[in-house]
Amino acid sequence: MARKRKSAAPVSDWSSYRARRRREIYTARRMQLITDLGGRCENCGAIEKLEFDHPHGREWTPRKHDVLTRLKKYAADYAAGNLRLLCSHCNKILLPDRDPWIDRETARELEVPF
Repeated sequence: MARKRKSAAPVSDWSSYRARRRREIYTARRMQLITDLGGRCENCGAIEKLEFDHPHGREWTPRKHDVLTRLKKYAADYAAGNLRLLCSHCNKILLPDRDPWIDRETARELEVPF
């Protein structure tokens, strides 16, 4: 008599579990990095809409890496002293210093001296 094989979990259940688990890991690691950086915007002290900023630029391109690899690179940049936490507003204000694509009109709207 042949044994019956246990059926494996459907692929959709496994892939949704993996996606959910990756999101949980990402969220936990991101929150830990935000906590390590002080949990507030370095410029104005805001606690919402926080973004990572590299004051001296970065040597890697975020879109070429998945989110977990990006977080590892952010952690390495933090350890090297090249990462700070800014709210989205302050990050936009500081953008003209680094971004040649922003024009004078946008800089005036953001109240940044060009």
